[in-house]
Amino acid sequence: MKLHEAIQQVLLEENRELNSSQIAHKVNQKKLYTRGDGQPVPSSQISARVRKYPALFNYNGSIIGLKQWLVKKEHSVNKMKLHEAIQHILLDKNRELSAFQISKIVNEKGLYQRKDGQQVPSKQVLARVRNYPLLFYSDNNRIGLNAWRLKFANKESLLYKEILYILEQNSEAMDPKVIADTIVKREIYFKDDKTRVNAEDVLFEIRKNENTFQIINGLVQLSNWDFDEDYIKEAVYDIMVKEEISTKDELDFSNSLKNFRVGNFKPYNHSQSLKLKPITLLFGPNSSGKSSLIHSILYLQNAFDQKDLDPHYMKISGDSVDLGGFRQLIHRNDIQRRLEYEIEIDKSQLNTELQKTLMEINSIKLKIEIGQPLKEKFKRQIIKAHEDGQFFYENSPTGEFESVGKPRVQKYDIVLDEETMLSFGYRGNDLFKIDQFNYSNKIISKIIQAIILSNTTTSEIDDDDYNKVQDSIDNILSEFYVLTTDIIPSRIRTISKTTMDKIIAINKENRELEFANTIRMFLPVALNEILEGLYDVAKLSLSTLVYLGPIRSYPPRHLSFEAINNSNYQSGGALAWDKLRDNEEVRKKINAWLRNTGKLKSRYQIEVRKYVDPKSNEFNSVLEDIESEQNFELEKLGNWNGLPIDKIIDSMKSDAVEGIKELVLVDSDGTVVSHRDVGFGISQVIPVLVYTLANKNKIVMIEQPEIHLHPALQAELGDVMIESALGENKNTLILENHSEHMILRILRRIRETSSGELPEGKIPIKPEDVSVIYIQNTREGAVLNNIPITEDGDFSKRWPDGFFPERAEELN
Repeated sequence: MKLHEAIQQVLLEENRELNSSQIAHKVNQKKLYTRGDGQPVPSSQISARVRKYPALFNYNGSIIGLKQWLVKKEHSVNKMKLHEAIQHILLDKNRELSAFQISKIVNEKGLYQRKDGQQVPSKQVLARVRNYPLLFYSDNNRIGLNAWRLKFANKESLLYKEILYILEQNSEAMDPKVIADTIVKREIYFKDDKTRVNAEDVLFEIRKNENTFQIINGLVQLSNWDFDEDYIKEAVYDIMVKEEISTKDELDFSNSLKNFRVGNFKPYNHSQSLKLKPITLLFGPNSSGKSSLIHSILYLQNAFDQKDLDPHYMKISGDSVDLGGFRQLIHRNDIQRRLEYEIEIDKSQLNTELQKTLMEINSIKLKIEIGQPLKEKFKRQIIKAHEDGQFFYENSPTGEFESVGKPRVQKYDIVLDEETMLSFGYRGNDLFKIDQFNYSNKIISKIIQAIILSNTTTSEIDDDDYNKVQDSIDNILSEFYVLTTDIIPSRIRTISKTTMDKIIAINKENRELEFANTIRMFLPVALNEILEGLYDVAKLSLSTLVYLGPIRSYPPRHLSFEAINNSNYQSGGALAWDKLRDNEEVRKKINAWLRNTGKLKSRYQIEVRKYVDPKSNEFNSVLEDIESEQNFELEKLGNWNGLPIDKIIDSMKSDAVEGIKELVLVDSDGTVVSHRDVGFGISQVIPVLVYTLANKNKIVMIEQPEIHLHPALQAELGDVMIESALGENKNTLILENHSEHMILRILRRIRETSSGELPEGKIPIKPEDVSVIYIQNTREGAVLNNIPITEDGDFSKRWPDGFFPERAEELN
């Protein structure tokens, strides 16, 4: 054990602050650390070591404590550093979490704010965890505090012994909850806080001892057990009725949206389907509905992200897009209509367990209807009673309606292979109920069968049993409800408080009753696995959306000295300039396109000049970070005053203090110019290059990427889009376009790929990689027309309103 680890262990065991003399006494008494000279550890060495690890310890005068205690008490969460936020969450939850779970909590609670205003992705959490190996460990995507391991490093866990004993006695795989309940009944192991042992405690202990235990299909077993294949096949069904923490992480996540359908949004009367390809190009006359289609996608993203269904402005687009609220965006401003959405998601992006559950399903669609709660207007009429000649008043309906409250999701359907599996309807008071439960759906049938066979002693279910189960479900469904904490139903709750800790014995006398009890207990769990998994993937897919509007920011001359942070930070392209300034890899990619004679052929190269602000404490921050957090040795720097700032900064990690940067363009003669001194087209295309080439696995939506560009450069943009979508970036591009030159370049590359004449270094592209949509605004509303492409790089049918005259020249 190293000395800083020994200090940690003493503080953890004492669970209070100590001075250096007290810590030294404990370390020597317990022989936690041995000096090279064999002498006892003095208090001065304790103090010196504590100062060397400010990320671990809090040192106030002579009193020493753990930094994690300070973090746990921290109230000013917005001032937290990211590693402190991670600590705070782990201490609060007191268990291991995945990077995705941590990033979700960080963003939901606002514990850490990125400079660019974007949400913290899970990959940033993982990167920061790796930067602090003294604080955190990461095993199989599970992140924990090293202090937890240290606390038990020198003693075998009693909980470990209990789990081992129970599994050996049972001789078969067990559910973590059953193990936890058995531990409670044995009354041998007790938690420090005296609370009941639960399944998460068991899972935490198992993951710390993976050489002894393993988890297969949600069941815990000893690693040296061998199960026959038939048992494992049967156990697959257990995934339908066991709740587990998903380890699906954004690091491996790519866009999963395959198809998008919208109806009753602005000019779109009848529902229109947009099949998403790597490159989707939207053409059409002005005011045909191209921008409205993009705005409808932005609206859905904003609904999932901000839970706002009545927006004027959206976070992703700032004030560059004003929807005007629900009444303005609904078709013909008719608030009696419902906004209709349908999204098809890629099954491969679901978590592993849900993929197994839906292994026989080919198509997964989510249908959402959004409407304005309404009440009918009445008018007061005087009615004459014929019998006695008296008059009285009566309220009669007018056929007119007025809005009540804010728009809500009114209906939500899960459709598998074009068959509705579940349908939810809004009941008011933030409550959803199940409107349709499709017994004939093959997934529903298997779920019911799996629940009965896995949790009862019956060995088979005949037709009579299945009819009884259906009757039970019909009665039980009224107990199920969903609170709308999310934009769509993601978790079923039940009024029933029934609990079940053991397998139910089924016999003739209690068969129908026990079937009902079993269904009541386990059906919500099985359905929640599907609801939560689909919701997570839909939200994650929409969160990959980035948007660049048609009016790009023209940043001030000195980027480094003026804040470019406004409501249009992303949609206006200011984010692109910040990425260029702060990310060297992005600059290399953009420069390769700007200067390459086979690409955009401009005269300019983007460079960054770094300066030190004499009014700041920049150098002090640099030196402190190098000493305390980055673990560099000061003597290696020599006399810093004699070194260029570039060398000091290059030696540091990306999250260290960097100096002030200024972004400049250097022309072919070596002259340094500002972006304000070059052509307007160059400054407008740079955000397009950054959004397409710096993003990976994103849905990139750009309005008029070709704006202000010479026609020759518009054609070159076609190659940029091919690289972004089909190269290593693997983006999904949705481009609202007016450029015949860009599409003609793409058609040319398709023809060259098909004929084997593709120039060296160009990325192959096939007709199925491109979707060309021509949008017409008809009397019945806007209509999407798909224009298929042949392998010869031609269109297989005529355009509704003709085509560009430049077509033949580019194709020939």
